[in-house]
Amino acid sequence: MRKKNCWEYKTCGREPGGHKAKELGICPVAVREELEGAHDGEKAG
Repeated sequence: MRKKNCWEYKTCGREPGGHKAKELGICPVAVREELEGAHDGEKAG
């Protein structure tokens, strides 16, 4: 089983295209490419 990214686990909606991205902004963790795979997830998730 793969690990979930934090935005999948918390369902915050702040990932790109998420339901709260326009209202609250996109979370930096969901777009930081330099940490790709650091925690076995996407970007820094």
